[in-house]
Amino acid sequence: MKLIILSSAERDLEDGWHFYEDQEPGTGDIFLQSTLTGIRGLSDSYGIHPHQGRFYRMLLKKFHRGIYYTVESDRLLIHRVIDLRQDPQWIRRELKRSL
Repeated sequence: MKLIILSSAERDLEDGWHFYEDQEPGTGDIFLQSTLTGIRGLSDSYGIHPHQGRFYRMLLKKFHRGIYYTVESDRLLIHRVIDLRQDPQWIRRELKRSL
């Protein structure tokens, strides 16, 4: 299974890094490493997570994030890494834009 992180998810990771780094220096790196470890783990556990519309959603509880992904043939596409403390309507709009 080929793992592909789309540009929309890359932007989310960068935004998350800045958010946590602004809170306390070094925390952005912890966020990024934890999130990338979770994403890499999807290669072994993809498809077991609950559906959220057209996406599967894996939760990162420590950082209040959802990793939204799809499975297409031999590819695992990471679409978004969204802060779940956002307004649910905003999250739905962002996910629609990601398709």
